[in-house]
Amino acid sequence: MHRLVMILVASVVVCGVVWAQAGRGSTAPSAGTPVRSYTVWLTEFRMAAPEGRVLREEEIIRAYEKMNADGTLDIVHTFSVVASEGTPASLNHGGEKPILIGSPSNTEGGLRGNIQYRSIGSKIDIRPLDSNERPKFGILYESSGIEPDPTITDTPIFTQMRLSSVIEITQGETALLGSSRAFGGRHVVVTVTE
Repeated sequence: MHRLVMILVASVVVCGVVWAQAGRGSTAPSAGTPVRSYTVWLTEFRMAAPEGRVLREEEIIRAYEKMNADGTLDIVHTFSVVASEGTPASLNHGGEKPILIGSPSNTEGGLRGNIQYRSIGSKIDIRPLDSNERPKFGILYESSGIEPDPTITDTPIFTQMRLSSVIEITQGETALLGSSRAFGGRHVVVTVTE
């Protein structure tokens, strides 16, 4: 018996050197400090896994690499984030849902108060931490959803998963950041490519 698991893969690409300006009006590359820029591609996909068994890091990475090479990835969605050294980059993939905030009203039989909005979907924050040959990345991945068909008088129930890590990787390496069984065994994998 197999179950579907969700896996998030990040592919980190070194984009080159961007010259930080030393001061207003200085345009020559030598006027500043070299800052490395990175593009992080994130792809969420599904794969079958044995029921009742937690997948090991090596199994997840081998399965990802094989499906990627075979062209058989069941991709849910893919997106990218561009970040520079020491500067965080964020991406939100999803939307917002309105929530009524207040207390029951006896006069109108409903809720009184105001409407607030809650973000749903995927949120990624990435911060490159240094610029040596093995760059470090701080990665926070948060995914949230809402129960289907909430009514106007009900407070929606949100499900949420958050994975965070600091990892040191270089080109050609792959590592598992963390995993959660909360959303059907979703994992986060980071790999650095040429």
